Amino acid sequence: TKKNRTVGMMSGAFLTLCLLLSSSPVASGARSCGIMDFDWTNPDVSATIADDCVDLNLYNARIGDDGAKALSLALMNTDAQVESLNLRDNRIGNEGATAIAAALAKNQHIRFLQLRGNDISDVGAIALAGALHTNTVLTDLFLTWLDIGDNGAIAIGDALKNNPDSSLRVLHLSWNHIGSTGAIALSNALASPDLVLRELNLQNNRKIDNTAALSFMRAIETNHHLTKLWLTGTQVDATYTSH
Repeated sequence: TKKNRTVGMMSGAFLTLCLLLSSSPVASGARSCGIMDFDWTNPDVSATIADDCVDLNLYNARIGDDGAKALSLALMNTDAQVESLNLRDNRIGNEGATAIAAALAKNQHIRFLQLRGNDISDVGAIALAGALHTNTVLTDLFLTWLDIGDNGAIAIGDALKNNPDSSLRVLHLSWNHIGSTGAIALSNALASPDLVLRELNLQNNRKIDNTAALSFMRAIETNHHLTKLWLTGTQVDATYTSH
């Protein structure tokens, strides 16, 4: 059976990562997978994530855009089996987010993606939304404490609305800069009978008001999947948030 491994940070620019070295052809049974230091600042690194590394935790590893790009290339390798990817607080900007989005568009294993506390704005969110148009395996996406506004939310809503095969069940967008326009776009996605989303967190997006709340109420009338919707910390009246 496949053995889950949680891989984390060591120090500085060097990370502890489970790698499968593929620089020379070897028989499948002879491949060696181990924990080793990986220098994310080296643009010439050519390595792929080991096929038994399922849970990859790089929380606060500060890999930045260059690290995200290198990781993206590894995730696009057909041997990569990562299902859970934690990139919280990694100084990843829009370039890195775009690279991760490219991996999501191709990778058929990642189910959980955490990007909280990075430097991602609408540009990066739109890139991630592009991947959501075709991705069918991701179930949990955390885009909290970022710099996403209405344009990013609109793109995400459009992707979910137009991907009938989406598996996304948990979407957290709290502590961003989304207003009612973006929130309404997300509510419109909820009206799609194919959307299986169960949790949507929009807490502390302070520009969301009652017009968005009304739109969500109308969508929920026909949506049979959503069980949790957070709108506290916005301009929405308590009469709506208490439902």
